Amino acid sequence: MIRFQTMLRQIDCGIKPSWEAEPSLEGLFKTIKEVLFSPSDFFRLMPKGGGIGLPLLFGVINNTLGVFLVSFWGLLLGIKIGLPEPSASWTVLYAILLPVISVVDVFFSSSILHLCLLIVGGGKAGFEATFRVVSYSRASYLWAVLPVLGPFMSSVYMVILYIIGLKEAHAIGNGKAILAVFLPILILAAAFLFIMITLVSLPQKPVDSLAL
Repeated sequence: MIRFQTMLRQIDCGIKPSWEAEPSLEGLFKTIKEVLFSPSDFFRLMPKGGGIGLPLLFGVINNTLGVFLVSFWGLLLGIKIGLPEPSASWTVLYAILLPVISVVDVFFSSSILHLCLLIVGGGKAGFEATFRVVSYSRASYLWAVLPVLGPFMSSVYMVILYIIGLKEAHAIGNGKAILAVFLPILILAAAFLFIMITLVSLPQKPVDSLAL
């Protein structure tokens, strides 16, 4: 009976990712492997609450590492084609600011994504569930270790992880998850189209009227 109740609590509260159960280098790599290769199971079993500290740290570590790798490959390419190398002071400043920018990025992305979820009628598990999806989806940045195609693979796979993560964490359909992920792009495209149509429809002044 006790064992059955424990199983029910695990189903209700989720099973902690290896990183949260064991916040170490081993736990980090175990969780990266779970997210990259078993995303549906990972996000379905992931707790929807319990604090954002460790998920945020996971996201920041992967975000920082990924951007560093992308910058590294970009630097090598720049050197090869003859571009000037960045100064030492700029490199140090960049290394200091990168984790801070990563924190802002995770919070901003989570907020936008959760707002879009609410717009499409999702988000039933709450903001923290969305925050956890965004944080753990940053594992996709590990693909940036591959030259040339790595950054592209990271971006594409992160979108896939967002869709899978939102679907499993909030128990919504594929349609709502996909719409929530692409809604910001659709809104920006619609806004751009509106601006272009407005500019084109403005009355054009004759060239002669502009002459002194």
